[in-house]
Amino acid sequence: MPRGKNLDTFKRDTLLFNWLREHKGEENRVTSHEIQKFLFDNGYSIKRNNVGSVVNKIMIERNAPICFSNVKGYYWATTREELEKTISDLESRRTALQEHIDHLKGFMI
Repeated sequence: MPRGKNLDTFKRDTLLFNWLREHKGEENRVTSHEIQKFLFDNGYSIKRNNVGSVVNKIMIERNAPICFSNVKGYYWATTREELEKTISDLESRRTALQEHIDHLKGFMI
């Protein structure tokens, strides 16, 4: 069992995991602001720009089908289409990031 700060993180992540599991389908998505408020109301402080990292950690560690709708929020995927849409969005981001990286590398010559 985790100890100290790890215990707090484990409890926070369990709380958020269970709450996100209640938000099934894109129509029930929750924003980063709503997640931040939910955690604050339950005794956990988190910066809004860290919400995505925490959600991603929970998704990976707990093998959860958590998707996002661009900047509109996070939700528990219930259909193949929801998964495919998020995968497509992530692949587009990856392409854009790679183009940015390649562009900046051109200045290192």
